[in-house]
Amino acid sequence: MSIDTQKQTKYNEIKNYLLSLISQNANKPNYRLPTELDLAKMFNTSRITSKHAFELLEQEHLIYRVQGSGTFINQKPLPSSDQETSSLNKTIALLIPDLKSHFTTSIVHGVEQTLKQQDYALFLSLTDYNQELEQKMIAQFLDLKIGGFIIYPVDNQIYNTEILKLLFNKFPVVFVDRYLPGISINNVSSSHTHDAMHVVEELIKNGHKKIGIISTSPEGTTTIQRRLNGYERALLSHNLPIENRFMCTKLEHYAPNWEPVISEYLEKNPDLTAIITTGSDIGYKLLKVLKSKNIRVPEDISAVLYDEEYIDILQFMNVNPARLEQNPFQIGTEAAKLILKSIQNPQLKPVSVRIPSKFVFGNTILNLNTGNIAQ
Repeated sequence: MSIDTQKQTKYNEIKNYLLSLISQNANKPNYRLPTELDLAKMFNTSRITSKHAFELLEQEHLIYRVQGSGTFINQKPLPSSDQETSSLNKTIALLIPDLKSHFTTSIVHGVEQTLKQQDYALFLSLTDYNQELEQKMIAQFLDLKIGGFIIYPVDNQIYNTEILKLLFNKFPVVFVDRYLPGISINNVSSSHTHDAMHVVEELIKNGHKKIGIISTSPEGTTTIQRRLNGYERALLSHNLPIENRFMCTKLEHYAPNWEPVISEYLEKNPDLTAIITTGSDIGYKLLKVLKSKNIRVPEDISAVLYDEEYIDILQFMNVNPARLEQNPFQIGTEAAKLILKSIQNPQLKPVSVRIPSKFVFGNTILNLNTGNIAQ
């Protein structure tokens, strides 16, 4: 690794560390950040590198310095804007990663229909799981002086400086399917922890003890973190061990390497009796790999999917998958209601809304106690 690359890596580490501190302590008045020298020692780098990280955050209006006192979180980094003079103050921007799934399109429909009833317009922007694009879109919509934001954040959203600016400035914003750890923010999602616990409970009731789970990476994604947490909590509540080998979290959104990853996972864990997948596309891919390996579902292994994304296709394969059906339309509806409340009353405290999911048995869970299909 070159010296310049090393400096850039250290700079990014320091910047991300500072952004994490800012996000966790944004509501604490006069919170003082570590000094340049402290950070240089902490990350074993030069003071110039840590100074560069501070300078960038100062340019972003996230911090301010007081000579002789230190560096502090800026509670109001954005200049106040007169939204009453904007021709777009009855327009909401919805930022969403993609429209490739029934889940995301249903969220959009729920938002749009609810806003339309209140004579609000909707701007829709796809961020393609790209944080830089997400930041750019937020900044552009702010320049238009729109009324508020509904954001389905990309992964690692805790480090998005534009989102932090919105929160510090108390700009109307609602998250869907995500939240910021350590930050009080309006958010609407499924009951991810409870849902995952419920799925594991159903499998345990049907005699399963070797239960695996396949997901995308939980890093920076609170949805996956909560599902994995529910999975672990359910196992522990029944005195079942948490085996890391049963947890496959290597998949990436729409990455082409899913088949070898899932195949390797199955080969290394032949003793599994049931597998939970945390996304509809992952569940469909799991069933395809199982079929290619002549592993019968549910005779050889039971499977539980999230949502009913591929239900029509799977029925042609005589598969009616056991699944947890979320209610994305209701998520979108509640997010729209919440952003309107925030606009009408900016002093309202942020709330978290959890939308119940529905468990459907289908025909892909074998009751190991009876040898019959669970129902």
